Amino acid sequence: MHRYRSIRPSEANRRTVHQGWHGQRPTYRKLATKGLIRKDYLNGEAGTGGVYLWESREAAEAWFTEAKIAELTERFGARPRLTWYDTHVTVDNLTGETRVNQTALISAAE
Repeated sequence: MHRYRSIRPSEANRRTVHQGWHGQRPTYRKLATKGLIRKDYLNGEAGTGGVYLWESREAAEAWFTEAKIAELTERFGARPRLTWYDTHVTVDNLTGETRVNQTALISAAE
């Protein structure tokens, strides 16, 4: 799985983010059919943005085109900074699983 982090400078304030996510929910729900597993919205001293968990980097790149980046830049007034991460080990306390390269170990205690 591949994680993608987008941070927009703090000019995109908390109110803008909170107002924006309500209308975005259907969009991100539909992206489940295109490989989006989860999106977490972020807000902090360094700015606002999101962490996206995709099934593959190819799926993420198909969504985050230059046209999409231009749209986000227009909407939030700042160009997103894109950072890519691969997820090799996941400790998931919700499911009680530990996964290595998406393969669950026999027990969470391992």
